[in-house]
Amino acid sequence: MSGRYSDPRLLAHGTPAYVYDPAVARARVRALRVGPAGPEVFLALKANSHPALLAALAPDLDGVDVASEGELAVAFASGTVLLHPDKAPGFFVNEVGTRESHLRRGL
Repeated sequence: MSGRYSDPRLLAHGTPAYVYDPAVARARVRALRVGPAGPEVFLALKANSHPALLAALAPDLDGVDVASEGELAVAFASGTVLLHPDKAPGFFVNEVGTRESHLRRGL
């Protein structure tokens, strides 16, 4: 195969493929914080639910944005955001289409 994305390591996973550099991702999260009273930073699991990315970013996050029970399960399974020693568990639940079971599971 010729073309811009012909590296076999990328092609082995199919397309489209998202490739993250954990160091760059963490630097971008840290850049969102402006001064000591910067905004809280949450990761939207809808777009970025890979466990390795979540684990890499967890120390710099205030929580996760979950929009489904599946995303909530990813957050619980990671243990990284929810069991951070210096922070209380943080969830932001988008209320559009949220079911009561989703909210109960998060509590």
